[in-house]
Amino acid sequence: MGLSDLFANFTPRVPFTKEPIDETEEVEEYDKGARIYIWPLYKHFVWKVMKRGIRRGWALDIGTGTGLLPLELAKVKNSDLQVVGLDISDTMIHQARRNVERAKAEDRVHFIVASAAYLPFKDASLDIVASNASLHRWNEPVQGINEIERVTKPEGAIIMRDSRRLPPNLFWRAFQFLVTSFMNESHKEAWPQAVAAAYTIPEVNEILAKTRLRPWKVFIDLMFIDLCIESR
Repeated sequence: MGLSDLFANFTPRVPFTKEPIDETEEVEEYDKGARIYIWPLYKHFVWKVMKRGIRRGWALDIGTGTGLLPLELAKVKNSDLQVVGLDISDTMIHQARRNVERAKAEDRVHFIVASAAYLPFKDASLDIVASNASLHRWNEPVQGINEIERVTKPEGAIIMRDSRRLPPNLFWRAFQFLVTSFMNESHKEAWPQAVAAAYTIPEVNEILAKTRLRPWKVFIDLMFIDLCIESR
């Protein structure tokens, strides 16, 4: 636990109440921004996944948005992974399918509309389950993580990354202002809300302790603004 987590306890979490992005124009704006602002995070996340050494089988991306992370996974050399992107938004999945068609990756990347709380997969059927920047949106995090544990093979890998709630000090406000100044309107509005809805590391450990997931580790990832959960 870092010093910032101690101060963050004085900053109440603000649950993410906004409905999934479903308007076509909003989704298209999100997709354009994600290719610029989130793309480096996708590259970093794919590197973390590939470090686990699993190159074949089935991978699931929960909260896939417009499907850019599954596309990055499909680009990895010497990998034969089949990737499924899952999102609760029909419009996001529609855009994700368009992106895959443009990339001519329909044979490797697939999409479904579903919730993290009820994953439509058999027990121990997936080799990799990943989630990038979606945990803060889940209404039932314990249920969602139990579902992840259920569908992942015993020898599989579970990797989750999300924002980390930080104290509203002057440094953080300045950093947030600097980062959002380069964002389009969609991301400029969504990212501060995501950070306010994010968890601290102690809070994540409390959630995980209520799940069936064993073992796990939670740590700061990518500078100081993110946290990562890994298991198996």
